[in-house]
Amino acid sequence: MTIIITGNFEQLPDAQKALADLAAAGIAAEQMSTFFVSPSAEPDQYFEGDGPPPVDEAAKGGASGAAVGAAVGAVAGLATLPLLGPAAVAVAGAGAYVGSFAGAMLKVEDHNEPGAETPAEVLPDPSLRRKAGSLIAVAASAPELQRKVADILRTRGGTDIERTEGRLVGGQWTDFDPLAPLRLIDA
Repeated sequence: MTIIITGNFEQLPDAQKALADLAAAGIAAEQMSTFFVSPSAEPDQYFEGDGPPPVDEAAKGGASGAAVGAAVGAVAGLATLPLLGPAAVAVAGAGAYVGSFAGAMLKVEDHNEPGAETPAEVLPDPSLRRKAGSLIAVAASAPELQRKVADILRTRGGTDIERTEGRLVGGQWTDFDPLAPLRLIDA
């Protein structure tokens, strides 16, 4: 585990400027990750029960659905190759996308069936939930680098500047939990 400093950006151009500033400050691309997060809803807006299913269950369903969807899409893409040419590759991609969505939703449906276990945790206080936007995450183990990253994120308009722990490998935050409460850094 390493320390990760994050900032949320409502506007993509602001996030891109922050990434450029971080790179100019000498932070390697492998130490940074950026992705879109959507807001957390109230538990009853997600599912019947005390909260959402574990993230890993939906992810597993999405991964298996993507594999099946990609296979079906590949077959459809090969079948339409003489007609569509290179555009047939998009058919395989669309199959993977639809399959991953369907797989994740099937896992969510499984969670709602009678007798399904409900996770014990509940969503955090609304003031500590992530807002929709582009999240920038930077692995920064040294305290001086943590301050520098937080300052750059703030200067470029980042909000909800957070200090947390996780694994950021090759530019991907591998253990990100969108439902974990924010651990905000005091300004």
